Amino acid sequence: MPVGTARTCMNGLNALSGVGLLTVPYALSEGGWVSLALLAAVAAACWYTGILLCRCMDADDAIRTYPDIGERAFGRTGRLLVSAFTYVELYLVATGFLILEGDNLDKLFPGARVTLGTVSLAGKRLFVVLVALVVAPTTWLRSLGVLAYVSATGVFASVVIVLSVLWAAAVDGVGFSGRGTTTPLRIAGLPTALGLYIFCYGGHPMFPTLYTSMKRKSQFPKMLVICFLLCTLNYGAMAVLGYLMYGDGVLSQVTLNLPSARLSSKVAIYTTLLNPVTKYALVVTPIAAAVEERIRGAAGKGARAVSVSVRTLLVLSTVAVALALPFFADLMALVGSMLNVAVCMLLPCACYVRIFGAPSMSSVEAVAIGGILVLGSLVAVTGTYYSLMKIIHELVRMAIGGAAPPHPPRGGGGGSPEDSSTARRPDFEQPLLQAHAAVPARGKQEPVERDHEAQCSPEADGDGATFVRTCFNGLNALSGERWAAVDSGGWLSLVLLLAVAMVCCYTGLLLRRCMAASPAVRGYPDIGALAFGAKGRLAVSAFLYAELYLVAIGFLILEGDNLDKLFPGTSLAVGGLVVSGKQLFVVVVAVVILPTTWLRSLAVLAYVSASGVLASVVVVFCVLWAAVFDGVGFHGKGRMLNVSGLPTALGLYTFCYCGHAIFPTLCNSMQEKDKFSRVLVICFVACTVNYGSMAILGYLMYGDDVKSQVTLNLPEGKISSKLAIYTTLINPFSKYALMVTPVATAIEEKLLAGNKRSVNVLIRTLIVVSTVVIALTVPFFGHLMALVGSLLSVMASMLLPCICYLKIFGLTRCGRGETLLIAAIIVLGSLVAATGTYSSLKKIFYEF
Repeated sequence: MPVGTARTCMNGLNALSGVGLLTVPYALSEGGWVSLALLAAVAAACWYTGILLCRCMDADDAIRTYPDIGERAFGRTGRLLVSAFTYVELYLVATGFLILEGDNLDKLFPGARVTLGTVSLAGKRLFVVLVALVVAPTTWLRSLGVLAYVSATGVFASVVIVLSVLWAAAVDGVGFSGRGTTTPLRIAGLPTALGLYIFCYGGHPMFPTLYTSMKRKSQFPKMLVICFLLCTLNYGAMAVLGYLMYGDGVLSQVTLNLPSARLSSKVAIYTTLLNPVTKYALVVTPIAAAVEERIRGAAGKGARAVSVSVRTLLVLSTVAVALALPFFADLMALVGSMLNVAVCMLLPCACYVRIFGAPSMSSVEAVAIGGILVLGSLVAVTGTYYSLMKIIHELVRMAIGGAAPPHPPRGGGGGSPEDSSTARRPDFEQPLLQAHAAVPARGKQEPVERDHEAQCSPEADGDGATFVRTCFNGLNALSGERWAAVDSGGWLSLVLLLAVAMVCCYTGLLLRRCMAASPAVRGYPDIGALAFGAKGRLAVSAFLYAELYLVAIGFLILEGDNLDKLFPGTSLAVGGLVVSGKQLFVVVVAVVILPTTWLRSLAVLAYVSASGVLASVVVVFCVLWAAVFDGVGFHGKGRMLNVSGLPTALGLYTFCYCGHAIFPTLCNSMQEKDKFSRVLVICFVACTVNYGSMAILGYLMYGDDVKSQVTLNLPEGKISSKLAIYTTLINPFSKYALMVTPVATAIEEKLLAGNKRSVNVLIRTLIVVSTVVIALTVPFFGHLMALVGSLLSVMASMLLPCICYLKIFGLTRCGRGETLLIAAIIVLGSLVAATGTYSSLKKIFYEF
């Protein structure tokens, strides 16, 4: 029987109003005040996609449901896909209803417990089971006519809840003491906030039914406007009220914050209890009907028994899931991010474009649909991942430390005062990064009169190095103990790691083209000389050798940290002087590696340094072993994006790929120099996978508590920890001499020391002593590496290759696209160099 516009409005309001009302204050606390604009934007987008569903139904009179639209657009596969998303969403919503009822009843009746024999149920678990027993009979009703009038109370209940919360604030003394975060926008909490906002408007599966039931279908767009406008006002009022009352302390359901003894609290909670009880059957019935259709004989003899059995099993399964995942807000964010986004945004747009075709759409409509698809995809990916990480984090905490807290940790830094202070505390520890390696020299030494870089460059044995060996040398140049700085920049900064890798790979190709311009170019300083003459050689040499010197210092700090981790409490007393901890190990390591720096020929070190690639892989597997088998687990939640930490993260990411100093040498050593581009691609891809794996592992394990070297976080006494740290110790020992030798050779050339053995030993010893002094003075490995990456590595890996290339070939020989790309790299590099250097120096000065 056709339904009037007013009654359809009531049904539409009932479809949109629900438990999402309780989560919007929490969503506002996650995203900050500015995220209210996102609530309005989500409402507008979901209203528009509702209009698209209406247009899709007008295309064919046979369309009566959402799965029918999917079939009209994409055939049977479309029906299957739409049905899957719809039914999974409804199933999780039903599970959320049980969690919601359990939370609120536990609030009303704290300490309740029931014991039957050896089985004891208490708290929210008890109430989840009791509510399931109450709602189970309502699911056995195959006709929903009886429930239609009861479910109409949902709209009235939503208004009553808002008024009850307002009464608690204005009359019952709660007040508006919570001012919320001082940050108007929390980027890290936006995925969760968006997922919860979208969940508020998840009525799209019912829109086709509402549309077909209307007497005057032309009024459906107006009906949608009224429904979305009223619901948005209701949601916005609740969000502002709850956040003003409790600030960042608002819980995942605002009713859990209300004072227990007040009448307004009880009215709000009792009213909240009404909606899930009346709507549970409405949510479960479509799933049950679909299952019954798949079971043969359900419509014949014994159909009633089959129907009751199916629906009872559905209720039991939702109870099991509700008891296993008692995290209402995160579960609703997961539903909103993954399923509601698909049902409310992606599928309507995709079906509409498929049915009507792109040519029939106006440019404005095409842009709107494209924007919704992009926004929906972004929210689906980031929000789903973020919500799953929160749920996994809570499950691990429950398994290790007992019951979960009443609400999940805040992505935006809210929570307890301790958590808040931790979130605001300056972060002085960055994930570990190893300084880049140089490829050892082999073959005879050249006279001192030759360029000092050439003295340290490998000469080809026979016809030169093979493709495979050059790949290995390239991997050894890029790989080591440097790992990505997700801690500084957050999860989304992994995109920057990939971007930096591509940029540095491209600038490596630019160096290859510069070398092809002249056969006399054999080292990086030669490229500077070719571009800018003697001043260019001097500038490139200065940046190159300053970088290598600081890298050598970083090696000493790295060794001191890791040895202090292996042997805590070690001290040495010589006369009245006592040296202990990492300072002692820095000195000991310097004494051990000092003789290796006296070797002018690096042929002996060539085979030792080859272990660097293997060592990097071994360390990653050791950290993975510690997480999976040694009980560390993946407890770290981390932040989605930390804007203030991006300069440091960019500097550290750039430092990961600062092997450009030896790229000319690698190219010269190849038998087939035309394949050097392939070598670079292979090396950068392999190293990026290795860095990314370690970054994700370390951040999942320790979150924002990860230290500047992840090995310092590993549990003491475990074989995996010791193996990782011992392996980490290998590279600095074998590569320190490789870093120092080019610097020493340059000094020897300036002093005309030639082959005077005593002068060479003295110079190299003084260099080692100077690095020890600085390592003891600046024991901040993460900040030192960020400084190197931000200032020197950016110059060597980004700016100098671009500048030299443009100078050598000129703008006329570069295409417009290539010129714009190079200009963008120069701008990006300059920005990273300036901001990263300032940030790193500021943190180092702060440590002093």
